[in-house]
Amino acid sequence: MIQVEDTLNYYRHFFQVAYVTTDITQSIKLFGELYGISKFLVFDQPSVMDIADTGRYIKCKIKLAFATVGMHQLELIEPINDPMGRYTESLPASGFGQRFHHLGCRFTTCEEWDTFRSSLDTGKHPIAFENTGGESRYLYLDERPHLGHYLEYMWAEQNAAMFDAIPKN
Repeated sequence: MIQVEDTLNYYRHFFQVAYVTTDITQSIKLFGELYGISKFLVFDQPSVMDIADTGRYIKCKIKLAFATVGMHQLELIEPINDPMGRYTESLPASGFGQRFHHLGCRFTTCEEWDTFRSSLDTGKHPIAFENTGGESRYLYLDERPHLGHYLEYMWAEQNAAMFDAIPKN
């Protein structure tokens, strides 16, 4: 049985650092030249998501790239269509820009996700947006007032093969 205290230890499931960018190709080049992280899994097609935001569903479209660095994952996100501004809010209106966006935490079982989700105190940890349909479940907590960034939580059992395909640097 999963203990509520275990799922609410928010950093216990940490595995990912994510950046938003105005140009995913330029970001990949930057990470290769400056930090030696040059091998990325880049999705050719943008990801389209229906996400819940304050009781309404909104379509969001983003380009994604992933790299494995040691025990952690690096995610790059280029917003294509972001009507809520959750990905674009810190990016410049013109020219190249890249900004830290969130830390990602991943649950490995549906039971862990369900316990986390049902125990979440949204008064203390407000949900910025959430994907409740499809093959994966994730949400972003708006921890910007306390930490200066979002925290993403996900359960994506079916994405295990995709995670395994991410190149190691």
